[in-house]
Amino acid sequence: MARFTESVVKDRRLAERHAFRTQLRLRVRKPEGREQKVESENVSRRGVYFTTDLPLGEGMMLDVLLEMPETISGVRPAQWMCMGHVVRVEHNGNANGCEE
Repeated sequence: MARFTESVVKDRRLAERHAFRTQLRLRVRKPEGREQKVESENVSRRGVYFTTDLPLGEGMMLDVLLEMPETISGVRPAQWMCMGHVVRVEHNGNANGCEE
């Protein structure tokens, strides 16, 4: 039982992560928000993890365009335009790892 509790505490995600790399078009929702092409590190039904050199902070609003594969969404592959916010920022040298 303790082992089960440890695994639940370590990973609180509500959706399974898939190590799936795909091109994303990312735009910060600001008047001067510029668009950048980045690549995902992993994807789930509830979010995407990617690296970028944009100065992002937790809570910032983003638009993300990506092609979601059927294996993740359960429907035919299609381009998704998603609006979301930055949940976590990890500083890795010059690039930020962000989860949206």
